Amino acid sequence: MSEIISEKVQYKNINEAVQWAVESCYLQINGVDVQVPYIAGAPGGGKTQSMQALAVNMGKTAVVSTHFAITPYEEHSGIPQFTKITVNGKDQIGTVWSFPAIMKKLYELSEETELDSNGETVKKYDMIIWLLDDMHLCGSIHMALLYELLTERKLREYDLPKTVALVMAGNHGHNKAGSKTMFSAIINRIFMMPVTTTYEEWREKFAIKNNIHYSIMSFLKNENYQKYFHEDEVVDNPWGSPRAWTRLSNFLSQKEAWTSEKKLSTSDIHYMCQGHVSMEATSDFVLYYDIFTKFDIKKILEESDNFKMPNSLQDQYILCFALCSHVTGLKDTKKVIPDLTNIIFRYINDVPDLGYMMFQELVDYEKTHNKRNIYENVCNQIGKLDPTIMDRFIELITGG
Repeated sequence: MSEIISEKVQYKNINEAVQWAVESCYLQINGVDVQVPYIAGAPGGGKTQSMQALAVNMGKTAVVSTHFAITPYEEHSGIPQFTKITVNGKDQIGTVWSFPAIMKKLYELSEETELDSNGETVKKYDMIIWLLDDMHLCGSIHMALLYELLTERKLREYDLPKTVALVMAGNHGHNKAGSKTMFSAIINRIFMMPVTTTYEEWREKFAIKNNIHYSIMSFLKNENYQKYFHEDEVVDNPWGSPRAWTRLSNFLSQKEAWTSEKKLSTSDIHYMCQGHVSMEATSDFVLYYDIFTKFDIKKILEESDNFKMPNSLQDQYILCFALCSHVTGLKDTKKVIPDLTNIIFRYINDVPDLGYMMFQELVDYEKTHNKRNIYENVCNQIGKLDPTIMDRFIELITGG
């Protein structure tokens, strides 16, 4: 029986798609004729950031990101200059185009050098990725330049450096984001790569590494609230997206640092949220944040021998993350390890799923930040209390 192929559009997670795009870049700079990748996804999904992060990890690779569609036309086209030409034996005034500003930048990067480990001068970059962002906004005047770029690797007859590869990104098909119709000749020259971003991927690849506020990470981790991670875009009001939650986290963390109580009032957190995400997400997050910040974590740790488990499952869940947030933020964790162990041990016995989730949070945090002291010390303490617990946790995370 033959395999049934779905006619539905297939999506890849954004990091996998970016890896494919980079592979296309290698082929481009090695003279292989391939379509230029267009990473297409909803606004705020992290397309640009993912490309830049991967390039940094690769080494010997630079990313030049430009908003091709909304950059002044002259920066990509150059400016017309008068020149004398001869036509049928007569002198005429003709036109030549100046060297485009973007080409100057690309050539400068392609010729940049550095000293290698032997003290010899070598090229600093093996590959330069020109990321043409916000391509869904591309109008007809810019598409004329784009056609030349995709067809001949030229701008106004000026060749791209051989080490430059092209990648496009935008919100193709998202009309609320101002998406414009592209010429069929352009579509025929690009590799359309629909992408999506999931919470788990964002958390693993970005959020933990960039210290996204624990109240936001734990809020979005909850299945009841994951619908707010990347909400449907609207025209006149904010909506939740990875970018919106990231920027809310950055502002929230700073506001807390500037506040003596280290937490915000209900009215302040409401005001801040409504400017970043939908009103429905704001309403639920404000309630969540109030619970997250109501716990006196320092006192709970100090009195761990007499720890009282919260009554509601919601409070139990939020306290888990409030504890992880506090402990991972300490410079010296040795003193709190015995107290944290007591609480985790109690969780494992009373609410096993949440107890093991705390373990997993500590593992993920320390793995991302190349640390091992909290998790290993807690494991040693737990092992003394009940050796079977660690066996159960290993089975859980390995699927055994």
